[in-house]
Parts: sequence; structure tokens; C-alpha cells
Amino acid sequence: MQKIMTKNISKDILEKTFKVFLSYVEGFVGESKAWEFAQHSRQEAEKYYKNLSLIQLDEKKNLVLVNPTISDKELLGFSLWMSKFVAELKEFMVGVGKVEPEKILGNLKKSLEPTGFLEFFQQAKELSF
Repeated sequence: MQKIMTKNISKDILEKTFKVFLSYVEGFVGESKAWEFAQHSRQEAEKYYKNLSLIQLDEKKNLVLVNPTISDKELLGFSLWMSKFVAELKEFMVGVGKVEPEKILGNLKKSLEPTGFLEFFQQAKELSF
């Protein structure tokens, strides 16, 4: 795996990324079920990747970062989580089709490209957890 520098990624970008994925899932299953999927997929991903414990969710659906800076390990954990999040949607609902993170992200894609998020996301699809 290539060395990716994540020092320029901010909590704000991660928060926006989470919100667009949450909104995407909500479009299929509604707010309550999407929130359930977000929490469950986070717990499942953390079992597989412990560094995700440094990124939490609060009751207001915001990300809470334990560390002020985001390392490659946290970004990888976050990417695994987002991949698992949409995978849960696909398992729950027939007919979702191919999930393309680039389309979900829209304008955020440019901010995330240098971080390796999309590469991590694609690699996570190959994992079974």
C-alpha cells in the first residue's frame, strides 16, 4: 500500500463525508434505519479495525475525534466503516445497485482524493467482516 499523507484532512471534511454517506443511505431507508446502520456498521468495523475507536459518533450524529489530528490509520478505519455502512444498505435492500463513492461524495471528492480515502474505500470492499 502506498504511503498517503493525511495531515491535511480535517475533522470538517470527515464530518461532511459521513453526512453525505448518511444522507445517501437515508434516501433508501429513511433517517432512523440509516442511523441504525451507521452505528452498527461502525461497531462491526471497529471489531475488525481497532483504530476506528478513535472516531466516535455522538447522539447528534456528529463525529467525535479522540485525537485532534487524523492519521492514516484513522482514515483507513473511517474508510472501512463507510464501506461497511453502504454494504449494510445493500444487504438490507435489494436493488440498490452499484455504489459509487465518487458520486456520493460529489464536490467532496476533490478534497478527499489526496488523502487516499477512495483507495481505502475500494480496498475495503474486498474484505469480509
